[in-house]
Amino acid sequence: MADILMNCGCRANASFQNKPCCAVHLCQEVVKEQPKLEERMAKCAYGEHAIVPSSLGLAFFEYKGPGSPYASNVCKHCRMYEIAHENGGTKCRNFEPIGPAECDTYYCGCRGWD
Repeated sequence: MADILMNCGCRANASFQNKPCCAVHLCQEVVKEQPKLEERMAKCAYGEHAIVPSSLGLAFFEYKGPGSPYASNVCKHCRMYEIAHENGGTKCRNFEPIGPAECDTYYCGCRGWD
């Protein structure tokens, strides 16, 4: 799969009708402007034991920097997505975007691949 960032923040990890997509979030939209990853780091989503330079080549890579879905759709108070605040879906009533994370995430293989 090509090193392409999808609108959900993930690296394209599958294809649908010969076009890149994210099978995790069922996203088929490619980010219009690919972010600069040169100065960012990524940590394994299952712990901080594997911190490496950010790269779209990392397994299950998710960009969490400026302009990412994470930065604008996750609440800094309760860590739930904005949609969870609609219709009283959470005790947190003041959705406020969390902003860019210091590190992106990926999977290092620490829990196996099967």
